[in-house]
Amino acid sequence: MIPKTGPNDPQTSHLITLIRQVTAQGQRRYGLETYVTGQTAINVDVSAKLSSALPIYLAVIIVLCLVILLLVFRSFLVPSKRSSVMSSASWHPSAP
Repeated sequence: MIPKTGPNDPQTSHLITLIRQVTAQGQRRYGLETYVTGQTAINVDVSAKLSSALPIYLAVIIVLCLVILLLVFRSFLVPSKRSSVMSSASWHPSAP
């Protein structure tokens, strides 16, 4: 099956989802093994995996940065004070 829409079109992603639902029903009812392949299906799968892993990845990066700052400054107040100063400086460009 070749979609009429482009590979990055949301309708194509929706079509892939619908085809996978139908193939899952065919497997349950008749024992058919059907696979959805192609670059668009791979892109949809990779995008879903990356989207699900992104919050965990960001949390790990934030925790590692805090740990490194704690190890370097040997204090909790210095990294937190510095980060608050930097965030206020980004909102007030005239601040040194």
